[in-house]
Amino acid sequence: MFSFFSKKSGASNQDFSHVSLIVSDMDGTLLNNNGDVYDSTVELIKDLQKHNVTFMVASGRWHSNVKEIYEVIGIESDIISLDGALTKSSTSNNVLHTQGIDGNILQRIMELVTSKTLDVTLITAEDLLCNNDLYLPTYLTPNVLNVKPLNIDVVSDIEVLRIYIKGNRAAIESLHFTLQQTDILSEVKIYLRESKHESGFWYLEIRTINATKGTALQRYMVEHSINKHNTIGIGDYRNDMSLLQSCGYKVALANGVAELREIADYVTLDSSNDGGIDEILERVLHSVMKR
Repeated sequence: MFSFFSKKSGASNQDFSHVSLIVSDMDGTLLNNNGDVYDSTVELIKDLQKHNVTFMVASGRWHSNVKEIYEVIGIESDIISLDGALTKSSTSNNVLHTQGIDGNILQRIMELVTSKTLDVTLITAEDLLCNNDLYLPTYLTPNVLNVKPLNIDVVSDIEVLRIYIKGNRAAIESLHFTLQQTDILSEVKIYLRESKHESGFWYLEIRTINATKGTALQRYMVEHSINKHNTIGIGDYRNDMSLLQSCGYKVALANGVAELREIADYVTLDSSNDGGIDEILERVLHSVMKR
């Protein structure tokens, strides 16, 4: 059915019969550069589920983005999204865990923003809150948007998972400089980026330092009594480092960054564009079919 020994021997010689959970990154790992998942991967995931192996995604994208892929594949496991800030059921609105930005830090940021003419979008577990024009990077924009008006006066009462602030380059760079001079950097990460789909605009992305894929997964495993030894983590980028380190067996895609490939137990021969994830999924399926 599958070719098991044409791949790197590190995986072909490994016994994976004990594996019960596979956690994968999405972009650059499960999906190719066109944002598609291969039919062969879908079939492997379905076969693994038949043998009681759960396949779960941990992504930097928002929950709704991942849920769209789940519907294509036909899986119903829980989802870790926003790089660990949100863990939520894929079949209901049940929020399992959140890791938001500290309320006092949020209030201080919003006080600085209100003194300038900028577009602010806040991501919560359920909604997008915005004061003017909605702004999200392209990779975060879901098909269905739950957009609500942002009331600055009550923002400290809301658990915010991520902040996006958009404006012209001068205004955003000025705000970025101001924030860099405060002590909030001990609590949040701030990224300054140029908008790829709105010419002339720049934005800040602000997230808590306490949210990682790894910490979210560790919490999930404790709550569901899953032994680390029984897990496999698969990724390609730096934000997958904590994910792989939280799993019993670490897999990096061939297109992965050097830092991730260095810590991996197995590096696929093929990239995500060539269905590299299938290499490890095939090997796990081969093992669990024998148990």
